[in-house]
Amino acid sequence: MTTRLLAGLRTIGILGLLRQPTVRDAVVRSFGKVHFGGNAVAVKADAQGTLIGKETMSNAG
Repeated sequence: MTTRLLAGLRTIGILGLLRQPTVRDAVVRSFGKVHFGGNAVAVKADAQGTLIGKETMSNAG
């Protein structure tokens, strides 16, 4: 959603205001106070090596 908002501001020519430090700081603070989405996290781990003299590979996730 944040990316779409910035793209929309760019389209209408207002994105240039973010070059001003006071405006940019206010926008960054406001984005920090708004929570979009959930708290879900995805993790995937791959490992490979040698175990008892044999090449091994493990995929977890």
